[in-house]
Amino acid sequence: MNEIINVTPGTNLLGVLGGSGYTFNTAIADILDNSIYAGASEIDIHWDYDALNPKLTIIDNGQGMNAKEVKEAAIIANKSIDQTREHNDLGRFSTGLKSASVSFCGRLIIISKKVKSEAHNVVFDFDEVKRSNKWYAVYDHHDYLDFNEHDSGTMIIWENLKILDVDVFKDNRFVFEKLEDLSKDLSHIFGRIIRESKLTITVNGKNNIIKAWDPFYTTNEKTQHIFEDKKAYKGEEIEVNGFILPVYSNLAEEQQEVMKGKGLREQQGFYIFRNKRLIQEGGWLGLEGIKLDSKSDYARIMVDISSNLDKYFKVNYLKNSIELPAELHADFIKIAKFMKKESTKNFNYKKKPIFKKSKGNEVNVPVWETTFYDGCMHSRLNRDNPVIKNLACKLTKKEYNQLLTIIEEAIPISVIQSNSVNVKDNTKKNIPELIDDHYKILFERGLNIDQIKMELAKIEPINNHMDLIYEYFTKKGDL
Repeated sequence: MNEIINVTPGTNLLGVLGGSGYTFNTAIADILDNSIYAGASEIDIHWDYDALNPKLTIIDNGQGMNAKEVKEAAIIANKSIDQTREHNDLGRFSTGLKSASVSFCGRLIIISKKVKSEAHNVVFDFDEVKRSNKWYAVYDHHDYLDFNEHDSGTMIIWENLKILDVDVFKDNRFVFEKLEDLSKDLSHIFGRIIRESKLTITVNGKNNIIKAWDPFYTTNEKTQHIFEDKKAYKGEEIEVNGFILPVYSNLAEEQQEVMKGKGLREQQGFYIFRNKRLIQEGGWLGLEGIKLDSKSDYARIMVDISSNLDKYFKVNYLKNSIELPAELHADFIKIAKFMKKESTKNFNYKKKPIFKKSKGNEVNVPVWETTFYDGCMHSRLNRDNPVIKNLACKLTKKEYNQLLTIIEEAIPISVIQSNSVNVKDNTKKNIPELIDDHYKILFERGLNIDQIKMELAKIEPINNHMDLIYEYFTKKGDL
């Protein structure tokens, strides 16, 4: 005899959703997707780090929701994954708001109103649902936090914050650093939408506006838009645009920072946009034979796909990764090879063997600067030494200054003096790696082989090991 059984998921599902892989930044981005789809032109993110009642609020001026829609917003997966979406819909699984929220808070409040309508709100207390082992949320049609002063929009409130299991409220600097990192990521994820839709996103104050980052640096007249193509696929159209960035070394320092993003090498390759929202940021999509290399640093490809292609590109519900369909590999490999070849043209190669240690009136750049005052000798790391200076490209300004200060303040002078430590012998084993790293950096800046050799011959401690430099270029076949 057949028996009908109840297969309603247990409330432990909330724990599963909370451990689904969201980072703080991807969780916030997922919520912002809803605001953007609702037509918001202004979104404000505010983290109230009051130790007694910390909470995070996201408020937008979008079209808002009525009572029925607010109630549905609290239901996990209330829409079918196969449902056809509008061209500007950034959602897909109808789990984002709940999954993102339960990952970082114990209580979610949704408040919304349409034009010429009162506000409605739903409270989804995750902690209480787990304790009671009952699925429910509480709807209230009364006014909430004077939200009726807004023409329309939605407010999302996270209470009982759970940010990385850290007691963040002991030190407000943690909050500031988290929000600074969030702003940077959102400037990448929503950069095109910010630019093209005149969207304004602020973080903890109307003056803290997120600036859109453009991976293709289209504001620079030297950026080359070298091709545009469209391909029909599964009843949709994939649009591909190729850009070659200007030579890094020819730009002013401020321009270099704008173009570089998170690093020239890390940012080369494909950028997959789903309804203009960034899903895949750089890289070569695991294409066979296509690897990251210095010569390709200037190649960036913009790929636009519709949300109707989600299942073919296997867009995950975190919306931070895709898988290129196998039938598109050949086309994308062809594009990648073409772009890498075009990027290489930004470099000027020569094969003349110029290689000698700097001497005479040529500028030698030491690692340490030594001065005398008050009858004492004072040593300071030379911020103009290229090897030290290039640390600034890999660290934040704060981390860079802290690292140099720690080294300067903690030199074991007495130990060195008493034990006659041979520094050169102890560090020589690391020099080949240092030579290779600095070679790549100079190469990325557009210097040719001759210029790189001349620069290496000026830089301490590299130029104290001419035999290793000679060996390095011999192996590369560039001597």
